[in-house]
Amino acid sequence: MEIVKGDNMKQSDSHTNVDLTGYRWLEDNADPKVRKWVKNQTSKTRTHFMQGAGFDAMKERFLDEYRDTSKIPAFFFVSQQNGYYYVVEQSSENPLGILQRIAVTDFSSVSRQWEQLLDIDLLAENEGTSWFVNLMYLRVSPSGERAIIPFTIGGEDAATLREFDLVSKEFVKDGFQTPNGKSSLVWEDDDTLVIAIALTDEEKTVAGSSRVVRRWERGTQISSAEIIYRASKESVMLVAAAFETATRCEVIVLDVKTITDFSCHFLKAGADAKRLHLPPMNLLHASVGLTGVGDHLIFSTMDSFEANGASYKPGQFFAINFDDLLQMGPDDTLPVQSVFSPQGNETVSAHGGIFGTSEGIYLNVLSDAAAKLVRLNVEDNGDWASQTIALPHPMGTLSLPWSHDPKNKSFVARFETVLEAPVLLRITREDCSVVQRETQMSNFAEYDIEQNFAPAEDGTNIPYFIVQKNGQERDGTSRVLIYAYGGFGVSTTPQYDYETVGPLTRVWLEEGGVLVLPGVRGGGEYGPDWHRAGKGRNKPTTYNDIYAVAEHVIDQGISAHGLFAFIGASNGGLTASVVATQRPDMFGASVAVVPLTDMELYHKLFNGAIWMDEYGSPEIPADWEILRTYSPLHNVHEDVEYPKMLLMTSTKDDRVHPAHARKLARRLQDLGHDAWLFETPEGGHTMAVDDVGRAENSALQLAFLKEVLGL
Repeated sequence: MEIVKGDNMKQSDSHTNVDLTGYRWLEDNADPKVRKWVKNQTSKTRTHFMQGAGFDAMKERFLDEYRDTSKIPAFFFVSQQNGYYYVVEQSSENPLGILQRIAVTDFSSVSRQWEQLLDIDLLAENEGTSWFVNLMYLRVSPSGERAIIPFTIGGEDAATLREFDLVSKEFVKDGFQTPNGKSSLVWEDDDTLVIAIALTDEEKTVAGSSRVVRRWERGTQISSAEIIYRASKESVMLVAAAFETATRCEVIVLDVKTITDFSCHFLKAGADAKRLHLPPMNLLHASVGLTGVGDHLIFSTMDSFEANGASYKPGQFFAINFDDLLQMGPDDTLPVQSVFSPQGNETVSAHGGIFGTSEGIYLNVLSDAAAKLVRLNVEDNGDWASQTIALPHPMGTLSLPWSHDPKNKSFVARFETVLEAPVLLRITREDCSVVQRETQMSNFAEYDIEQNFAPAEDGTNIPYFIVQKNGQERDGTSRVLIYAYGGFGVSTTPQYDYETVGPLTRVWLEEGGVLVLPGVRGGGEYGPDWHRAGKGRNKPTTYNDIYAVAEHVIDQGISAHGLFAFIGASNGGLTASVVATQRPDMFGASVAVVPLTDMELYHKLFNGAIWMDEYGSPEIPADWEILRTYSPLHNVHEDVEYPKMLLMTSTKDDRVHPAHARKLARRLQDLGHDAWLFETPEGGHTMAVDDVGRAENSALQLAFLKEVLGL
């Protein structure tokens, strides 16, 4: 068979002008024919990789790690609001979990007394529905006495919202409750919600999100709630949120056209919506609301910005008086203060990058993709000061809470490295102390992590972390696992656990493998310009950067062509599919979890329209000329020998359509290639809602990689 090398941009049109309409039947989740095919495919994968004592032992080992009582949850599954730290604690007795909380000030390394709020398993049993609580969207009322809890079915993004009394620990009789849907909300007061939710198809955007915002008063039907904001047809999503500090809380709505093109509007009862004329920002920094100190709003810029007679680079942070902002027109110069200027190798993390307390703002700063914590506060004379707070290790990952808690002086954060188990930090103005340590399941005393830089084709240095045993032979035979994301300004940082992967990376190292974590363009390792260099029509740069890193590893004598595996999820699943189809000479195995693969139709499937700023529009010829060169589904050929691929998805994923994974698996198989599909009936975009599912997924990934690469 012919082996195709190099950039897929060089392939002929005959390879990419293919009619793939025959695969569209796989988009219908309700079709019995699709269900039967998916069931058969998953059964084949189970039979081949998930049988025998070896797999069972591997799954049990992973399950022990997931169920370890000292385990610190990923911050997708926690929330901090009104002085409390909320978590869903899952166990063998409660696989769906118990919603519980503890006052942050009571959280210490000596004692922790959790208050149990809701047994989700008991609720599911009583109601006959397998509920999953997504704490990212839990919202506590201003008084702190009630909360809106989002209940999803099988881990979907769509949720049913229900009001819960945190004092009596019961659902509020005749309280707020919504039909199932994709929504966002903010409490205006204890009896009023401002909520974005679509009640009819006409109220949905092309991405399936709401294009209306309602003010909903207690004791009324949501259908009668006043619509206070309506988006244009160009918008793909509305986010109801707030600008909140210790002294004020103002309702805002984010009107989203793309991840980097959205507008902020101030919503006040009895008044028309007022646009806030802020410069372009990163939606990930604002998606849970805006924060600040006192009357000062803190924001960052995506583009160069002129203010106070000076020019600032993208990624700069500024403060502005919110009342002054309300008076500004579109052509007015904003009266801002510069509060943080990243250095050349720095940026603020796109995910969980900013957190506000009553005394200051905390920034999760990446320095060459490793975390450092910076505190900002305004002094008595009105000037802003910054202070770097020491973290436990210079080469680690910090996760701040997603939800702001600005009335409190302290907060909790997760810190981890690749080789050291996570710790939970309680951070105050005075110190940063460890209040919980996760059990160290692996002994990595003889392992090392270092950071290298690989030269890309254009001379840019691409950072990557490499983890391996000290003194490991450099004879070109090491199996190398690459994990990366490379999109939406999200950075790949050195972590102990990666979502949808879990303990796999540690067992890979234990068994002699090498782990490589590249910070390629399209990510956010060096700020907005780094992201722009690998998005839209520049997207092929992302994949070429990965190849540059792999070649750099080969040049050091560590590995060789064909001995690399790639694993990634979501946009990282797209990356896993692209590198397998573009560089089959380089990669011997690929694991694509909840991936995009059909870049011709991605914008018409579920949330896809939201991502057109990232990838481009297939309906614009100049964009499609680029998209078709790397769209995995369009670049599979009969006469090429591809690495074996494992494609994993969930029927309940309502963010990235499971048809993406199905189509590529079917296309590869139709052309005689070795591809495996594994589709879970629930799990949503994270592939699992409980520890058993997470352990099984991790064990399958490792079993596949070990068989294919012979680790």
